[in-house]
Amino acid sequence: MRLSPYREHKNTGIEWLGEIPRHWGTLPLRRLIRMVKTGGTPAGADDSAFDDAGFNWYTPGDFSERLVLGKSDRALSDLGKLDVHTFPPMTVMLVGIGATIGKVGISVGESSCNQQINGIVCGDLVDPAFVAYYLRTMRSFIMQCGKYTTLPIINQDETKSLTITHPPLPEQRAIAAFLDRETARIDSLIAKKQKQIDLLQRKRAALISQAVTKGLDPKVKMKDSGVEWVRHVPAHWRSCLLKRVADISYGVGGELDRTSTQGVPIISLPNVGIDGALDVSEISLCDHPRQEIEPNLMRKGDLLFNWRNGSASHLGKTVYFDLDGEFTHVSFLLRLRFNPNGCSKYCYYLLNGFRSRGYFSSSKAGVNNTFNMSELQNLPVLLPPKAEQEAIAAYLDSEIARTLAPLPKIARSVETLEKYRAALISAAVTGKIDVRQGAQT
Repeated sequence: MRLSPYREHKNTGIEWLGEIPRHWGTLPLRRLIRMVKTGGTPAGADDSAFDDAGFNWYTPGDFSERLVLGKSDRALSDLGKLDVHTFPPMTVMLVGIGATIGKVGISVGESSCNQQINGIVCGDLVDPAFVAYYLRTMRSFIMQCGKYTTLPIINQDETKSLTITHPPLPEQRAIAAFLDRETARIDSLIAKKQKQIDLLQRKRAALISQAVTKGLDPKVKMKDSGVEWVRHVPAHWRSCLLKRVADISYGVGGELDRTSTQGVPIISLPNVGIDGALDVSEISLCDHPRQEIEPNLMRKGDLLFNWRNGSASHLGKTVYFDLDGEFTHVSFLLRLRFNPNGCSKYCYYLLNGFRSRGYFSSSKAGVNNTFNMSELQNLPVLLPPKAEQEAIAAYLDSEIARTLAPLPKIARSVETLEKYRAALISAAVTGKIDVRQGAQT
């Protein structure tokens, strides 16, 4: 589709916005909407305030790339609804605090939200979908203008002061309709790519599960495992507690200063991928006294196990350390250092297999999202002889590399589509392209 620019423009005097079509205006959001109000949580927030089949109560976790908000993860009971502010249908919800600040969605029916979200009730002067698309383009600006304490925050007054373009209302609706259609097309392509990625990851998980429970010899004699997570294992494998093959320790304690410009690189939760990948492209430095850091320095072949996480699905994610240079790690990551009876790469696959099968999230950890050092030390594992551990690890290295070979290309394709979607939305709501004809096709 070829879209033309508008014929006549004017300068807004706003650096990040630049020129807009001559017949458009710019106004603070407060001049165009009915109200902005921050949500809340029912007093006490006990079980009586919630009902899975009840009234939508949005939190930042309910926001995604989809503009329209679906069913909330937690819903309010009739009792809980009495204790919060309710918003009418087509309220624009803007996350106003934390790592997801600036995320935007639109509620379809009457709903509510917690205190991390600002509800924007639009009224008759602006189209809610246009406002939502516009605010989506402002996320990086919102992150910069939000006040910082320990977390970035944009409050009601700051939300009302955001400057927004103001085309005539029929044109806003045309832009929103165009973006609804075009982003749906892009999202469909992204979803297909994501399904390919998910399929490859499932194949990886199946390879690991098969190898660490059955071994590589399909004719080997099997026995009852004696543990609940797998029925049968090769007869010559032995059962032991993990602490019999690995020394396990916590990392550097205390709050991490991410502004520090000197010290030892410290691996923290963002560096540990759910797929078992270690990414240190962005890493903080630890300037604690040397005597605190020294016992926690990493060695090649060590594992790092995430024993505490806000997300149950991430609990137990494990990475294999094989980097040059000095690195330490935070206390939320347990370090496993193996004795001669244990192959660390085999146990890396074993622990990731536990996580992918939901073992850690379905244990006691399911209550508080922890699987601490004592629990990990006493984790029963089934181990082949050391040489067989190494053979299984080498096999998995090779097979997983082959299975996941298409992954980087697919991931780049998803990234390209996401950038195109963002650029298209920005161009449409700031008047860089005229979509009025495109909205009718």
